[in-house]
Amino acid sequence: MNRFLAPLAALALVPALAWAGPDGPAKPAPAGPATPAGAGKPAVDPVEDAYAAADAVDDALVKAVEAVRPSSVTVWNSKRHGGTDDAPVFRRMGGGSGVLVSIKGQGPYVLSNEHVVQGADRLEIVTFDGTTWPVVLKDHVQRYDIALLDFPKDKPKTWKPAKLGKSEQLKEGQWVIATGNPFFLGADGQAVATLGVVSGLDRTLRGEFTYANAIQHDAEVNPGNSGGPLWNLAGELVGINGMISSRGGGSSVNPSNTGASFAIPIHLVATYFDALVSDKVEAKAGYFGVDVADAKDKAGKPVGAVVRAVANDSPTKKKTPKGGELTAGDVVVKLWLGTNAMTMKTYDVYCAHDLTNALAFYGAGSKVRVRYQRAGKELTWEGELGAVQGK
Repeated sequence: MNRFLAPLAALALVPALAWAGPDGPAKPAPAGPATPAGAGKPAVDPVEDAYAAADAVDDALVKAVEAVRPSSVTVWNSKRHGGTDDAPVFRRMGGGSGVLVSIKGQGPYVLSNEHVVQGADRLEIVTFDGTTWPVVLKDHVQRYDIALLDFPKDKPKTWKPAKLGKSEQLKEGQWVIATGNPFFLGADGQAVATLGVVSGLDRTLRGEFTYANAIQHDAEVNPGNSGGPLWNLAGELVGINGMISSRGGGSSVNPSNTGASFAIPIHLVATYFDALVSDKVEAKAGYFGVDVADAKDKAGKPVGAVVRAVANDSPTKKKTPKGGELTAGDVVVKLWLGTNAMTMKTYDVYCAHDLTNALAFYGAGSKVRVRYQRAGKELTWEGELGAVQGK
């Protein structure tokens, strides 16, 4: 594995010293009267201008990395390995990354991935100054691979919470920085930084966890980066890295990145903040219990999400004044979702991913209204999202 970053080169196009006339190919620009020495604006050297632009980019990147690394932490997952009840022995079995955050003025907390902390008998983090701290799982949203960690006793006296960015405003081609603990190279708390661009938005990936509205980018993210932050160049947290497309289909002992990394957008994580920090309620992903696929018309145009199967415990099995249960063959074309009728948001559904991405923002108990088509008729079902087992 190449552990060195290749230098970044900023290119600039040199302005052409020719003009294109209406009746033919480009001709040399006509000579005008000589400009007296020192008159007007000084000539711009395009090469020097390109170097200056590259230096400005370098400065911005250096400042961004310096600003965000203190908020990035290493996470260790340990299992008990002998000892006694009074003096247990633990062995580190794995780990990943995390990021320090403040939620509703409280903190510090650590955001990470569920799969980083899963099955741990003991959890620890290492902060930027090299200090190791015990942490515990405060709450999680397993379905979407989100975990929030808290400090059971002592907390860092000086810490830097991540500044939250607006991940919903990201654009393809925008530069992003990943920091974390790839291959445990950040074991001492000094996060490793990599640079890339946003390659795609609103991706949907399935497996043990559902990644909805995911940010695809090509910053190097490898085993150990999971749970670590994704930043924009303003030093704002825009995502939590957690999944990669790896060589060998992810089956190799030490998978490596193929250039496609995926992060959970922070605006999705933030919808669960209130529940994650609450001592009164649990953070639970909303459950619809309907398996769907893309519906297309005869021309191949996407027209909705066709129901393939409905789980026995799906909330749509309950008949309501707004209609009966959904069945296989129904085509969902629109959703209304919210905590109450006054705040419901409308989502058009053109494909299966639209349904998955919309539902991801809403927890158990959220109000839902579904418009669907059956045998040429439009019908409506209205009710509440259930709770995903295991949250």
